[in-house]
Amino acid sequence: MSRPVDLSVSLPPIPESAIRARHTIHAAFADRLDPGTIQDAELLVTELVTNAVRHAALRPGDSISVRVRSGDDSLCIEVSDPGIGFEHQPVEPHIDKEGGFGLFLLDRMSTSWGVANPPTRVWFELASPRRSEPS
Repeated sequence: MSRPVDLSVSLPPIPESAIRARHTIHAAFADRLDPGTIQDAELLVTELVTNAVRHAALRPGDSISVRVRSGDDSLCIEVSDPGIGFEHQPVEPHIDKEGGFGLFLLDRMSTSWGVANPPTRVWFELASPRRSEPS
């Protein structure tokens, strides 16, 4: 059994923050979880941080917080910001339009998820199978 991880990172409301959030997930879990779980977590945290940057109407002094908690069988990631909040119904995205996939992917890929407003807090949970040891 590996030790649980509980980490937080504060990010500025700029597009590059999505990349930093993704790298934070990878660095914390690359040697702990199976690659598929890590890829799912990276994609979803990228979507949520990008949504905060694009839609939360944040000011330069504001920050986006990413908190990650892992247990024996799950990984929970929370993205929060002091933004205006939003309606949280995932809708079927249109392939012809840019964007609109974030909540749709969150709904399809996570074990569970939720939103609280205001301030905005979006969280998701993934089952987290451990990385298998080489035989």
